[in-house]
Amino acid sequence: MAQADIVARLRAASTDLTVAADEIERLRSEKTITLSSLKVAKLCEKNHDLVVRDILALGVKFYGGLSNLKRQGLTIDYDPGGYVTEIHLDKFHAVMLLCTYEQPELRKHIATHWLEIEPVMPTMSSVEIAELCEKQHGHVMRDIRIMLGKLNPSKSGSVDFEGTYFDAKGEERPCFYLPRRECLVLVTGYSIPLRARIIDRWEELEGRQNGERAATISIEMEAG
Repeated sequence: MAQADIVARLRAASTDLTVAADEIERLRSEKTITLSSLKVAKLCEKNHDLVVRDILALGVKFYGGLSNLKRQGLTIDYDPGGYVTEIHLDKFHAVMLLCTYEQPELRKHIATHWLEIEPVMPTMSSVEIAELCEKQHGHVMRDIRIMLGKLNPSKSGSVDFEGTYFDAKGEERPCFYLPRRECLVLVTGYSIPLRARIIDRWEELEGRQNGERAATISIEMEAG
């Protein structure tokens, strides 16, 4: 079953799962970080065999069996006798597991752990840089291309940070989204007052990130 179908089934199953379904839909493509079934058992103070059982039950319910579960990108470790010793969940499936736990404190333990292991890197758009520095956006784009070319002479360098935005007319335009390092390297050549504006903005962004990150990742689906 496709992950989109799973989201639809979760949303249809109960209105209490609507938030979780929306979060799962957002996380479908995020599979770089994994959460071990052993860690889930420790966080939730559950017997590991019971956690494995819960995960395998998800595989049966949504994928039709263990073999299909493995094809969804999960890693399953076995002992020499073929017994499941550990399962590594990507974020999509960790949230699916969360949905099966009714106790809010268990969901909170897992969601909080994601805050600790998942790196979240804020970025600043070239549009915002242009506004803060009172420069033309085209000129900032030029400066970024030159900077990235010097930072990554062996390749174009700009691909990793390219993006788009919608202008005042609603038309999609190219831009860059720079992480802190590249942004500060860019403004090194700008005047001190302009550099100060960018630094102040970064402090604001990072402060907001610390305040909002839990709300973005936490899946505390307390019954109304």
